[in-house]
Amino acid sequence: MTLDQTPVPGAVADERRLAALKSYDILDTPPEAGFDDIVQLATQLCQTPIALVSLVAADRQWFKARVGFASCKTDLNSSVCALVLTEPDVLVIPDLTADPRTKANPLIIGEPHIRFYAGAPLRTSEGQVIGSLCVIDNEPRLGGLTEVQARSLKALARQVMSQLELNRAVAGRDGLLAEQAAVQRTRDTLYRAQTAISETGGDLDAILKILVAGAMAAMPEADGGAIELAVGNELEYRAVAGTLAAFQAKRVPLEGSLSGACFQSGKPLLVSDVQVDMRVNQLRAERMKLRSCVVVPVLRGRRSIGVLKLQSSRPEAFTERHLQAARLFAGAASAGLIEVREAAAQRAVQASESQYRAIFESATDYAIVVMDLDGMVTNWNVGATRILGWIPEEVRGKPADVFFTPEDRAAGIPEQEMHSALTEDRGIDERWHLRKDGGRLWASGEMMALRDEDGGAIGFVKILRDRTEQRRSGEALREAALRLQQAQRAGGVSVFSIGIADGILRPSPEFCRLYGLPEADAYPSTAFEQLVIPEDRHLISTAGSRRSGEAPLDVEYRIVRPDTGEVRWIARKGEIEHDQAGRPVRFAGVARDITEQRADREALRISQERLNLAFEAAGAVGWWDWDIQNDRIVANARFAELYSVDPAEAAVGTSIARYIDGIHPQDREWVSARIEHALATGGEFAEEYRLLQANGSVRWVYARGRCYHDAAGRPQRYPGVSIDITARKLEGLRQAALVTLGDRLRDGTNIQEMTRTAAEIVGETLGVSRAGFGRLDHSGEIVTLEQDWTSEGQVSIAGPHRFTDYGNLREGLLEGHPVVIGDVRTDPRTATDGRSLSALDIRALINMPVRERGRTTALFFVHDRQVRTWQPEEVAFLRTAADRVEAAVARIHAEEQQELINRELSHRLKNTLAMVQAIVTQTLRNATDVDTAKETVAARLIALSKAHDILLVGQGESAEIGAIVAGALQLHDDEQKVRFRLDGPPLRIHEKGALSLSLMMHELATNAAKYGALSTPDGMVHVTWVVEDIADVQTVRLTWRESGGPPVAVPTRKGFGSRLIERGLAGDVGGIVRLCYPADGVVCELIAPLAGFQPIV
Repeated sequence: MTLDQTPVPGAVADERRLAALKSYDILDTPPEAGFDDIVQLATQLCQTPIALVSLVAADRQWFKARVGFASCKTDLNSSVCALVLTEPDVLVIPDLTADPRTKANPLIIGEPHIRFYAGAPLRTSEGQVIGSLCVIDNEPRLGGLTEVQARSLKALARQVMSQLELNRAVAGRDGLLAEQAAVQRTRDTLYRAQTAISETGGDLDAILKILVAGAMAAMPEADGGAIELAVGNELEYRAVAGTLAAFQAKRVPLEGSLSGACFQSGKPLLVSDVQVDMRVNQLRAERMKLRSCVVVPVLRGRRSIGVLKLQSSRPEAFTERHLQAARLFAGAASAGLIEVREAAAQRAVQASESQYRAIFESATDYAIVVMDLDGMVTNWNVGATRILGWIPEEVRGKPADVFFTPEDRAAGIPEQEMHSALTEDRGIDERWHLRKDGGRLWASGEMMALRDEDGGAIGFVKILRDRTEQRRSGEALREAALRLQQAQRAGGVSVFSIGIADGILRPSPEFCRLYGLPEADAYPSTAFEQLVIPEDRHLISTAGSRRSGEAPLDVEYRIVRPDTGEVRWIARKGEIEHDQAGRPVRFAGVARDITEQRADREALRISQERLNLAFEAAGAVGWWDWDIQNDRIVANARFAELYSVDPAEAAVGTSIARYIDGIHPQDREWVSARIEHALATGGEFAEEYRLLQANGSVRWVYARGRCYHDAAGRPQRYPGVSIDITARKLEGLRQAALVTLGDRLRDGTNIQEMTRTAAEIVGETLGVSRAGFGRLDHSGEIVTLEQDWTSEGQVSIAGPHRFTDYGNLREGLLEGHPVVIGDVRTDPRTATDGRSLSALDIRALINMPVRERGRTTALFFVHDRQVRTWQPEEVAFLRTAADRVEAAVARIHAEEQQELINRELSHRLKNTLAMVQAIVTQTLRNATDVDTAKETVAARLIALSKAHDILLVGQGESAEIGAIVAGALQLHDDEQKVRFRLDGPPLRIHEKGALSLSLMMHELATNAAKYGALSTPDGMVHVTWVVEDIADVQTVRLTWRESGGPPVAVPTRKGFGSRLIERGLAGDVGGIVRLCYPADGVVCELIAPLAGFQPIV
């Protein structure tokens, strides 16, 4: 679009660029669907209301396709697209009002107030930029285009160039074929004209009329034709046709006319537009309806005797080809005039003697030479002087062989002619002769014997006719025929005719070459018919169909060339010619090789496929074009499939009602109302709505189109595109569902209500038939489903279920992987047990694991009664929902656990104070002094503290027996940690037992340090515990065994420590304690049932 104050870039006027643009012949052509679809797609990709395919000419910019912009062109002083010509890549101007190059542009400061521009160059393969594919918005875009939009815009610009290249290639091919047809038409018309001339008997007017009619038939661009012959200083319209018919016998002066200029110069003229030619009388040209013409001289020898003119009322109707064709007909006119002269001369020679003298003197177009019997010239007429150059005085009395060529004299040609004249009355030849100036002329000659009244030979007369121009015309005709044959060979075009009576096919040489057979004048028609491949033989003509008049006239079929074995496509057009009685006599026509044309069609098909791929890559699932007056929508396959319409039906067009039926029932009424509004107002339709698929699923689309009215305001056409926005729409619904789920879970206090709420939200969002939670037992084999959510018509399946009853549904689940099955009847994990799931109306499912401390403890499930292709986004949504429910449940558990801990802390504090009181009381009761009592109490309290630490590490309610023992003995070990050896299996002990065991270990270690194994450097203690069956009861045996200490003596009295050892732990676990005093070390053994150690659940 273009600037008010800023100069137009110099690249606009670049001659190479303008030549490149002109080569596509695209300016001012009608709209084409291929380009219209591209700008529609550009608006969708870049989300702009305006898109243009803009071509920048020398004086304007013109839009081949446009959306959202009223005018089809602007002047260069309003063009922003001109700036793209010098850009190496996409030109993006985020705010046109802020850019100094565009801020004063009238289209920016005035209607339509454009603000944003992005244009991708339309670059030819030679690097010339002929325009741009641009998108425009009425709002600024400071961020410009996204990377994807920029890439897509460039890809669409390349697609525009591909369409232009394809159009140019097709136009070039069609032009070549038209040129070849015109050459063939000229040749055939000229041949027919010459044949007709030969039958006129030398009638000049008849010959001229035939030539004018033939020239106009060969050049249908002409609407008037004439042959004008010189009469003094004027040219007379001697033969006329078409728009010049009214000028029969009219005369025009040689001066001041195109015909006169051609006549006087002897050179042909090609005038494209007489209104700009200074030689033309404009009033006369207007009266003659003359706007363009070709004028060629009609020559006799080297002298103009008239002109052939062909004219048209249209400018630029003729080309150089028409000029060459006209020259051929002018040459034929010259030959015809010679035929007239020859006929007149023959009649004159046969006239009386008195007439002979008149003819001899007046026949200036013929060389008449009279000789004696020795071949000496005795007379020489004016025509001989004009044609051969010698005057009579220069040749009279000299040998007549002076005008024979040296090679003919050497061959005795003059003597042979005289001998033939004497023996056969005449000697006829046609050969080259010499002029006085040494030049050569082609002449037809006849030598006759002159006889007296008695028949005796008295001499010879030789009549020469200068046929140089005729020979040159013949050579020109032969050259034209050769060029025609070459053109046929280059274009693969040939002609043929088949006699219906005899079945003989008479081909042109090119026809033989086309079919791979040797050149011949005639073939049986079957020789060509048998080359057609079997699949296409029903398309060809046969002897029977030609006789009946039912032969196919315009067909395309394939042949196998016998010379190369290639398969080639042939296009054959024929017509049946009839005699005067209406009987078919000949089947004639043309054939051409269209193998490359078929390849072009395939290339066009591939181009269309690429365009469709561009639609799909950009998210445009389909396009439509509604012919409103005929209620016929033509659409591509993707659009048809979305609306549940047969693609084949959509390709040829169907009623809009077929597509309305595909709209979701809840959206159908309001969408129909929007369509009616667009029809009434001629406005744009841009809506999001749902489609109900044949399998019951729902798709979301964004449809955008515009209704176009005719001049009377009637709706005519309604094209548009649809974008499948299901993924985006569903993603929005899923995000909204997660927000709702988060709000509901945040305020929840009951786990079952929370899981039921989550199931309902997930089920409705995913559109499934059932959703819910289930808890796994400790073995992971049974899942107990809580009260589930179900869609209308579905029943609950709450309760316990064994996984193995439904196939292999645990595979991966226990390891934390979701189980995703689209069809339980075909999935190998459930196919063998599909009936069990079908009985629950389950056809597709997802089991999402819920894990706690690395273990799958529950699952979140969804079921669908239809086969379903689960999308990764749906699985991720379910995982997120499950994670949020798991977090909410963990929150509830944490709150419950906190309350339990508070209660436990109170209970433990009371127990600990009671135990401290007992320890202190018993210690003081048996202490001998205060210092000893303090030391003993401190040690026992430390042991009690260690036990509490271990309980806290073990989560409070129980602790590992090994940890209790190790903690209690830690104060009594040395730095090397080798005084104690602990052995036993993992075994948890409840809180009270843990405290008592800790005090027991402390007391035993204290006594060992004072009196036993720990009182010496090498003493050791071995503590073991085992679980064994005693009288079918699982029993724990814990043993303390000292070694390496001083000899042991049985104590005489028991203190508090011994009583604490024997009673404290034994009472807490329901067992017995035995203290033994062997000499090598004290042994203490605790025996108690396993149940006494384990925490109460």
